[in-house]
Amino acid sequence: VLPQLMLEALPPRADSFEEVVAAVEEAIAADTARQCRGWTERTREQPPAYHFESLFVSGCRQRLRDVTDDGPEYNTLYFLFGGLATVVDSLCAIDYLVFREMRIGYAALLEAVRGNFAGQEELRQQLLHRPPKYGNGDPAADALTARLSRFILDGARTLTPEDGYLKFPAIYTLYNQVSWGAQLGATPDGRRAGEPISENKAPVRGMDTHGLTALLRSLSVSAQDRSPMGGLNLTFGGAMPPEDFIAMMDGFFALGGRHFGYTQVTRRQLE
Repeated sequence: VLPQLMLEALPPRADSFEEVVAAVEEAIAADTARQCRGWTERTREQPPAYHFESLFVSGCRQRLRDVTDDGPEYNTLYFLFGGLATVVDSLCAIDYLVFREMRIGYAALLEAVRGNFAGQEELRQQLLHRPPKYGNGDPAADALTARLSRFILDGARTLTPEDGYLKFPAIYTLYNQVSWGAQLGATPDGRRAGEPISENKAPVRGMDTHGLTALLRSLSVSAQDRSPMGGLNLTFGGAMPPEDFIAMMDGFFALGGRHFGYTQVTRRQLE
């Protein structure tokens, strides 16, 4: 859970924004390596069974072995990194309110976050609405998104587990953004303790305010060429002209998009 790692890694004092980001990156790298070692050790000692899934994996049927018991032709290891947008927005808030605009001291901001913004609603509103947010095509937020995405995904892919697993890292919460958030303290982006973290590669809910094209520009910088998983769920109300929908898909792929799936339903079908 990336926001949890960020909260644990934030140094008690910092003289620059780069010092803060470097501390967060160091914590992510260390935790990824620890999780990789732990996963291979647990799997070797007590491998989970996926008998049904194994029927559809190349090599398992031929060897009559499970996917976690040397059945596949290629063993795989998945790393799921959740809450990227929550981390990006939090770091942008620190950068802008502490180091650029100097509206609050770094230590004072950390104290407010750890106190769940008790008596600090004005500050919380500034954190929510003044700094740039991922999902709006903002150059600063998108640059930080690109940096962290590549650092996270490239770092996971360079790990070499003892058993030689193929590694598939992803910015992906699956369906855990609510439960993970429920166990997490407040974050510097103005999120209160217990609230959900961001889902998959989506912005923090309600923070993308500049329209669809800006959102897709932000999504395009999230190192899509480095991961086969993770995504962004969009819901459109009403009908979009076919030529606009095609133009949207063409633009997404021109920006480096890798996959686009859609479902068209009517209100009657949903009812």
